Amino acid sequence: MALKGAREPVTGVKGAKGPKRLRLPKAPRQPETETTVALGEEYLRRRNRILAIKEKREAMELALVRDELVEKALVERQLAYFTIPFRQAVLSIPTKLRLKLGDAFTHEMVQIAKQIAAETLEHLSHLPEAVDADWQERLEEEK
Repeated sequence: MALKGAREPVTGVKGAKGPKRLRLPKAPRQPETETTVALGEEYLRRRNRILAIKEKREAMELALVRDELVEKALVERQLAYFTIPFRQAVLSIPTKLRLKLGDAFTHEMVQIAKQIAAETLEHLSHLPEAVDADWQERLEEEK
């Protein structure tokens, strides 16, 4: 008696199929060596990089269609508009403290305040190098 779902050939019945034969797995064309493994890994790395680039390109095209893409020149102008007054405000802190506190704020304190302001602005001076196109990937790599 046949099991449900199993097909058994029946002799003499038109269209009946014989037992299914399992195929042997194909043998590799060439045995793998260290070179072929390295080339395979390099291929996969390149393919993944290309796929990531395609994904970013598609995201940019979608952002362009949605009118969410911002021009680089506009961002640079906005950043300059923000950072120049910030720099001026930080540099004026020692003078403002001297005016508010009077003689209690000594010359040495003014020099120390100027040094602190310069150290603060030092971080801001590294801004162009810190803003790269692939900053998100670098953050992911650091984690």
